[in-house]
Amino acid sequence: MRHSDYIILIVFFFINLSFAQENNPITSENISEQNTFLHKQHLEKFSLHTNKSVYFSGENIWFKTYVAYDITETPNYKTSNLYINIYDSEKKLVANQLVFVNNGKVNGNIELPEDLKTGTYFIELETNWNTNFENTYIKSIQVKSLDDGFIDKTNNNNTLDNLTVFSFYPESNVILENTENTIYFTITKNNIPLKLNGKIVNTNGDVILEYKSGENGIGFFKLTASKGTKYFATVNDSKFEIPSAKESGLIIHKKKNAKNSDAINLSIATNKATLDKEKGNTFFVVIHRKGYVLSVIPIELNGDYNSFNLNLLKKDLFNGVNTITIFNQSNQPIAERNIYNDKKEIIKLEATKTIRKKDSTTIALMLKNVFTNTNVSISVLPTESLMYKNQNNILTDFLVTPYLKDKTGNVADYFSEGFNLDKLDSYIQTKSKTDFKNAPINKKEYKNSEIGMKVSGSIIINNVDINSSKVMLTSQENNIILVSKLKPNNTFVFDSLLLKQNSAYKLSLVDSKGKLLKAVIKIKEEFLSYKPASISTRNLENFYVDDFNNSIIKTEFNNKNETLEEVLIESKKKKIVLPDDYPDPKTRGSSFTKTYTIIESKYSTGQTAMDVIKDLPGILVDIQSTKVRSTRGAKSIIAGSRNDEVAIILNGVRVSDFDLLRTINATEIIEAKVNASGAGYGLDGFGGVVILKTKGEINPFKNKAKNNNTKFTVKKGNVDFGFTIPTENYKEYDLQFPTNNSKKYYSTLDWLPSTDLKPNSDNLITVFNNNLDEIKLIINGQNNEGHLIFDVITIDTKKNQ
Repeated sequence: MRHSDYIILIVFFFINLSFAQENNPITSENISEQNTFLHKQHLEKFSLHTNKSVYFSGENIWFKTYVAYDITETPNYKTSNLYINIYDSEKKLVANQLVFVNNGKVNGNIELPEDLKTGTYFIELETNWNTNFENTYIKSIQVKSLDDGFIDKTNNNNTLDNLTVFSFYPESNVILENTENTIYFTITKNNIPLKLNGKIVNTNGDVILEYKSGENGIGFFKLTASKGTKYFATVNDSKFEIPSAKESGLIIHKKKNAKNSDAINLSIATNKATLDKEKGNTFFVVIHRKGYVLSVIPIELNGDYNSFNLNLLKKDLFNGVNTITIFNQSNQPIAERNIYNDKKEIIKLEATKTIRKKDSTTIALMLKNVFTNTNVSISVLPTESLMYKNQNNILTDFLVTPYLKDKTGNVADYFSEGFNLDKLDSYIQTKSKTDFKNAPINKKEYKNSEIGMKVSGSIIINNVDINSSKVMLTSQENNIILVSKLKPNNTFVFDSLLLKQNSAYKLSLVDSKGKLLKAVIKIKEEFLSYKPASISTRNLENFYVDDFNNSIIKTEFNNKNETLEEVLIESKKKKIVLPDDYPDPKTRGSSFTKTYTIIESKYSTGQTAMDVIKDLPGILVDIQSTKVRSTRGAKSIIAGSRNDEVAIILNGVRVSDFDLLRTINATEIIEAKVNASGAGYGLDGFGGVVILKTKGEINPFKNKAKNNNTKFTVKKGNVDFGFTIPTENYKEYDLQFPTNNSKKYYSTLDWLPSTDLKPNSDNLITVFNNNLDEIKLIINGQNNEGHLIFDVITIDTKKNQ
């Protein structure tokens, strides 16, 4: 038996491809079904770009949120409802918003209460779907209350207790006897990393080896642990015990790769005790990300080999952190290691030229290594600003932080200039400690994703057959007119609604002829499934917090005297368009659209919007079935598809049920447009488009009340917590800076939340420079292929280049 030998496995794999032999019951197809730690669900991940990281009470947090599929970094098109919750250091909810995510992105602003105290606050991003998983996104910010006057930069060293902490992190989360183990460690004194040299000794005090830590307090050593022997790390006169080794098991070791290698080399090692105990048994090496299986590699212990080399091709791995977990035949995890895979897909950006114009600067940005449009958010601050700490960015948020158990460190330091993969790998190992007791995530039932809001309820009416009736929902503030068929037991549901915060809506019952009926309408308070916690249940101490006292020096501010001069900020803004809304018709198929002015005197009382449509050239109306079709010349469209019908756009909103048009008086229509080809409207315009414009608000109840003696019911509802519509333009906080230095340290210059950069061209942006000689751009972004960008570019505004 040759226990010193090893076997090399060159691993080629694809998602959901099985590597097990035909007689092996566990494959990558079924392992997640048999294993509660694995799954096939598509998780979300988030990145929050705020315009800075230190704020004054009463300021606006300007933000851009990117939502991506966890396994690809591409924009998540399924996510719509995103909750932004802000908690104080006592875990109390101080502010929250609901925003609508469009194509994986949303930007906006949150105004901080003016009475906030100085301290650390935590921004949580959450969706209803995300609550199914341990996948919390939290970013800390610092808030400075202007009522405090100033903060002294000097730390109070009297509170320090001279405490040294030595922590150990075995490479596979386990140490194995009689096998070489790599053990990572961190050492701090009063929470400050220590750079030092030390020794590893056994119980007898014999020196086994020496170790050293880097400036970040992180290091590693290799230890072959003998059975029954205890080992210690020494620091001066103190000793710290290393975790005990196990008698049997498997460990994972990452080998040092050749530079620019196209593979990551791992070894799976064991010892003689394990070979004797587990001979003939198969273990499964699972490559996954937060439980989503990428590949399964079976390894049979036949007694001939105690080491297996795995060569994993980088192109087939996840970009960023991948998790390697070994499961035994009972489907229990026994060893685990995270590895970082750099696919070299980070977008490079260069400022090619600058032009100064008084208090603004125009900058040309050039994409260097991609050929796809990239959407970016840009924060503009003075170069010497103390209001920004590089504590997170889209690279750390998407590629590293979601996969760490401990999120207290600042991983962004490892993505700055001089990126070192070995140092990043060491950091990841010290933040990936697990006891394999994680809560299972493979569930039979999951909470659903939310898309918009829901209004539901029931109708109570006596002695009237309402089987063919419908419920109508209208809202002037939300520009909505919708109808819904009654369900069994006279219930109704309106879903996927985009209702604004503190807006109102009305409900009424309409019969098949468009007549409003009297009935009791009961609304079920079921707008949203997710409810933010008033007291956070998260362990906020497990997330990174920057030292606020090191960010602020002694100074004074005044926000009550004279105001700053208003500045016009030139930047490219991307307007959020909600799915059910239609833009101004002038922007869609304008050259194919004919406009008709409606003469009010032509129509008598009692005629409706359907009569107006009927009189339009090229339009056929079937009064009995309430169908509207376009003739498109000599032949009419043959019915058979819902797209055969003309799309009706009323005051910018598509009418989903033509019965609604019977409730609108013809004299209310002032203009009609016909786009017979439907050009500019995609499949929705297949049958042509009619655009109607009315005198004012569409209120179906107004004319009915005047012309119909029959009473009817209008039920009013209010949305206390709804969608927040983003402010279009960035507005600087009204704060007076007494000195030039205070302006350089604490002012906020500009914020461009959504700028599309095109490849192979100069992309011009114009930003406010506040007459400063140097400014910096903090840029985060993503394209549709999942390529990411983070960069901090310093701009010299004194000269044109």
